[in-house]
Amino acid sequence: NTSIYNKNEYNTGPLLSNKAGNKLYVTITYDGHKGETSVEDNFKLKTKNLELLVFEKNGTKWNETPFIHNNVKNYSVGHAALSDDEQTLYFVSDMPNGYGGTDIWYSQMQGDGIWGQPINAGGNINSTSDEMFPTINSTDTLYFASNGHAGMGGLDIFAAIGSRNNWTEPVNLKYPINSPGDDFSYTSQKLGADTTVGYFSSNRPGGMGSDDIYSFSKVIVRPPVFCIKGKILKKPTQIPLLGTTITLYAGGVKVADNLVPNIDGTYSIDLKPNTDYAVLAKKERFKSDSLLISTKGLTLSKTFEVDLSLDSLFQIGKVISLANIYYDFDKDSIRLDASRILDGLVRTMIDNPTIEIELRSHTDSRGDDDYNQNLSQRRASEAVKYIVNRGINASRITAKGYGESQLINKCKNGTLCTDEEHQTNRRTDFKILKY
Repeated sequence: NTSIYNKNEYNTGPLLSNKAGNKLYVTITYDGHKGETSVEDNFKLKTKNLELLVFEKNGTKWNETPFIHNNVKNYSVGHAALSDDEQTLYFVSDMPNGYGGTDIWYSQMQGDGIWGQPINAGGNINSTSDEMFPTINSTDTLYFASNGHAGMGGLDIFAAIGSRNNWTEPVNLKYPINSPGDDFSYTSQKLGADTTVGYFSSNRPGGMGSDDIYSFSKVIVRPPVFCIKGKILKKPTQIPLLGTTITLYAGGVKVADNLVPNIDGTYSIDLKPNTDYAVLAKKERFKSDSLLISTKGLTLSKTFEVDLSLDSLFQIGKVISLANIYYDFDKDSIRLDASRILDGLVRTMIDNPTIEIELRSHTDSRGDDDYNQNLSQRRASEAVKYIVNRGINASRITAKGYGESQLINKCKNGTLCTDEEHQTNRRTDFKILKY
């Protein structure tokens, strides 16, 4: 605030600092001559040229030098902007040989530390009217104000990508950044991948005075991304199982088939939103494994971690559990959740056409032993009927009920157990009879 340039009657600024903060480029209004007189809205206005001063810090003091390409008696130079590598200085001037009005020019740093001869930033940026107030960010995006490109009125803020005199076609930032008034001096900063904050100046209606400073924030709302990944493993060792293939169903329709996991057994599949999926892993002479997942109702990105384990079918007499096939108490009908697991067994028998099995049903201990034996036989027969109805030859599958003779927990007759513990015993498995 002690600078003489803050005490005169004319504008001081804008100001630009280098990254180190030890060099400032300041635009000031030259008051060394009377200037040109013009009449606007019945007022007499004096137009004065701008000049660019460079302040370099030396200890606690700032040394001042004029920008080498100032020619303040003939034209204006000001509104400095630095490229990210600080080797190119952009500025505004109405010096000769431009496109008209004020143009954006640039100089390149020479080996001797002197800014090189000014070069016009080109016809993609500059027009026959005024371009001014440039800023440039680390992604080589140039923001500038112009009343020469198609806009909403007055000065509008535009963006172009490139460097020096090679730029893309400028893009109007549109409402609410731009307005029918003058909008200029745009600066922004990214906060993370999806959020940008910044400031600009405008004399639009509704402000506190003539030119006001406005802030803004922009948040990119990205659609959620879904993926399923995991490993294909071999039971019981849980080591990667080579030679498997993966099939993906969406809404009951096959959408991907014969997907091959990586050599370490890992796999990854992209999913769509609002879809029910089934993922199936299979290998000849192994019992397939599958799982149901859904992206319906999910608004945030999610990765489903799903390991699938396949069990070898080689051993005659081996008993394999069908996970989560349960029956309601005293019922033999196939529940919806059970039918989906039985569909997996159907696929296993299709993939292994020589296998013959005994499908076994078990009850809990509640009720009469003979009744439970009969109930388990009915349940096994219902499961076999379900499988045969889906194309498996009846000669390959035998129904066998074991009642409560093969409980897998403590819940025998007379033992107090929860409903969940009893349900664990109401299960279905199968034994390999022939392969």
